[in-house]
Amino acid sequence: MDLHTAPRFQYAIERAVENEGVGTVVVDLGDVAFMDSTALSALIRSKDTLGQQKISLRLAAPSRAVERIFSVTGFQDYFDIFPSREAAIPV
Repeated sequence: MDLHTAPRFQYAIERAVENEGVGTVVVDLGDVAFMDSTALSALIRSKDTLGQQKISLRLAAPSRAVERIFSVTGFQDYFDIFPSREAAIPV
């Protein structure tokens, strides 16, 4: 995910709540081989936008590349991160 794909990524996340009654959006990051600061910024904006609507954003199964950027930037504590998609889905 980079400068070219981040806007579509953010749009897809925010569009996921168009259906009434959605309380959580889960984003599976397991296959993400690369994430730059633009994509990280898109995740932050999405989390903030969803939060204003009382909808949570949960990240699932981050790849090593994603874990590394979260660790380097300190954002691992900002996001709700789960080891798998199944663990991220609220019951």
